[in-house]
Amino acid sequence: MTAVARNPDLPLSYVRPVTAVFLDFTAAAAGDDQEPIDVLLWGEGLPSGIQPFNAPSPIDSQGDADLKWGKLSVVALMARAALSTGMAGRMRLFGVGVPAAPAGTAATIQIAVSGPATAPGGGGFILGGTQTASVSWQAGDSANTVATALLAALQALDRCPFTWAINGSILTGTANIKGAVLEDYPIRCFYTRPATGILFGPGTLTIGGTTATGAGSMVLTCGAVTVSAALAGGETPTAAAALLVAALNADDLPLDPGVVTGSGTAVLPLYFAPGRDIRRTSANILTSTGLNVTLLNGTQNTGAVPTYAGVPGSGFPTLTGALANVRTSQSYGKWVCPWFDAATAGALFNQIDQDGGGGGGQQRGQVLHLCGTGGLVATGALPGATTPSMNTAPQSATRGAVALCPDAPMPGFELAARLATLRASVASPFTNYDGMPIPGTADCPVLAPARAAQMSDATINSAIRDYGLTPLTVKGGQLVIEIGRTTTLSPDRSQWDWSYIDQRDAHRSDIKTDGPSRFAGCALVAGVSQVSSEKDIDVDAVKAWLRGWIRQWAASGTYDLGANPEQLLAQVNAQIDPQDRRRCNALYPDSPKLPLHTLGVIAQNAQPSL
Repeated sequence: MTAVARNPDLPLSYVRPVTAVFLDFTAAAAGDDQEPIDVLLWGEGLPSGIQPFNAPSPIDSQGDADLKWGKLSVVALMARAALSTGMAGRMRLFGVGVPAAPAGTAATIQIAVSGPATAPGGGGFILGGTQTASVSWQAGDSANTVATALLAALQALDRCPFTWAINGSILTGTANIKGAVLEDYPIRCFYTRPATGILFGPGTLTIGGTTATGAGSMVLTCGAVTVSAALAGGETPTAAAALLVAALNADDLPLDPGVVTGSGTAVLPLYFAPGRDIRRTSANILTSTGLNVTLLNGTQNTGAVPTYAGVPGSGFPTLTGALANVRTSQSYGKWVCPWFDAATAGALFNQIDQDGGGGGGQQRGQVLHLCGTGGLVATGALPGATTPSMNTAPQSATRGAVALCPDAPMPGFELAARLATLRASVASPFTNYDGMPIPGTADCPVLAPARAAQMSDATINSAIRDYGLTPLTVKGGQLVIEIGRTTTLSPDRSQWDWSYIDQRDAHRSDIKTDGPSRFAGCALVAGVSQVSSEKDIDVDAVKAWLRGWIRQWAASGTYDLGANPEQLLAQVNAQIDPQDRRRCNALYPDSPKLPLHTLGVIAQNAQPSL
C-alpha cells in the first residue's frame, strides 16, 4: 500500500480532535462557514466614532459605518464604495478602525485660482470621483472672488475628507486624518465654458539659480505621470522653463503650462488639464546642479528631495492590536487594505499567511486586496516587497490580489473595496472575472479614467504576466476587471486566477466542516474484517467519503474531473498513522476548474465547391 504523507500542519504533538486540510501547492489549514462572503475593511477611524479602535464590527448600513467610525473616516469611505456595488444582500461587510499614525502628517490639496474672468463661465471639481463642487463667475470677477465662491462649494461637500481654507486666491484642503492614506485622493477639474480667463491649478513652478551645470533633467510628476525635460548644461532658468513647457505641450498630460515670466528667475504657471484626475504634483532637478525648483507654497528641491505642491501626507498606523483582535474574532474571507505600503500591507498579509495553515483552528481562507493608482513599476513593486512576498510565498502567494488603475478617478482603496465585495458576492467560487464591470450608483459612481491615462495593451499584458497584478481597464466606457489575477509569479499559470484559491478554500471548508459530524463518535479500525459496529470506520470509509465530496464538487461546477474521472478518484488515499493509530492520514487530488481567457483562432483561405 502506498504510504500517505502526514499533514505537515499536524505534527504528532498536536492531539486535539480536528479535521484539517493542508493545501499542497507543490503538487500543486477552513474558516467559518460564511467566511467566503465576509469582507473586512481596514482603515483609520475617527475619534468621533462610537466603535472602539482596533475592534472589528459588522457594518449593517452606511449610517452604521458613519456612526461607528465617523462619517469621513477611511472605513466609512470604503463602506460607501462597497455598498454602492449593490451586493450587500449577497455578502457580509465588517470594518476595523485603527487610530491614525500618531506622528503622521496630514496631506493637503492645493488649488490656485487665476483670473480675472474675461467672460461669464463656470467650472469646478470632482473630488474622489463622487463629490462635485461647482462655481460660476461673471466677466470681471477677480480670482479672489471666484476662489471665495469655490470655497463655499467645497465646504458644503458631505463626503470629502478634507477641511478647506482660503488665502487670497489659493484654496487649501487639509486631510482630516494624519498619514499617507489620503495622498491617494484625486481631484478632476472641469469647465462648463472654456477660455473665460479663470484657470485652476496647483500653483506656479519657480526655477531659480544661475545656469545648469552638467547634463541632467528637470522632472515634473503628477500622480502616475512623470514629464522630463533634458538639460544639456548651460541652460538659464528661462531656457530650462522653455524646455519643460515644450515637454508639457508635446503630449496629453494632466498639467498644462502657462506663460513663463521673469528674467533671472523663471516663473511657470501650471494648470490642471480638464478631465484629468490629479494627485500630488512634485518637481526636481536630477543630476544637473546650478538650478533649483520650487512649487507654490512648497520648499525648494534639495538633491533627492523634490519640491511639492502642498504637503504630502506621511505615516502609517500601528496594526498590532487590531491584528490580534481580528485573529480572535473570526475568519474574514476578503480583506481590504487602504495603505499602499509594503511594511503595512505586509503586516496584514503575514497574518493571512500564518492563518492559512495550521491545525490549531486557523485553516482560514483569507485574501488581501489592494489597488494601486500609480504607474506599472511602482504598483508592481509592492507585492514582491512584502514579508512574506505576495509574489513568491510558497503557501500563500495566491492569497494576494493587487489591482492596477493608474490615475484612477477615485481612491485606490475604494476600488479595492469594490473588488473584494464583488468577489465575496459571486454565486460560485468558480467565476471567470474577465471583463466584469465594477458597479456603482448615481450617488457613488465608478468613473472611467481619462483616455490618456488608460493603459496600453503592452502595459496591461506586462502587469498580468510580469508583476501578478489585476489590471482595471475601460471597455465600452465602463471600468472593468481585465482578469482576476492572484499575485503569485508561479510558472504554474493555473494558480494565477482568483477562482483557483477560492475553489480550493471552498473544498477545504467542506471537508473541515463535514468531517467532525460525519465521523463523530467513530472508532478507527484496521480493516473490514474488524468492522463490528456502525461506528467502526476503516480507511476505505474515509476514501469513500472523500470521493463523494469530489463528485459533489464536480456536480456543483467547482471541480474538473477530466476525461477519465476514475483516474482522479483513484488517487484518493487514506492510511492509519503508524505512530498514532488514532489518526488517519488522507489525501485527495484537488482539481479546480480554470477560466477560459485566451482563444487563438486561425482562419484559412478556402474556396467554395462548385
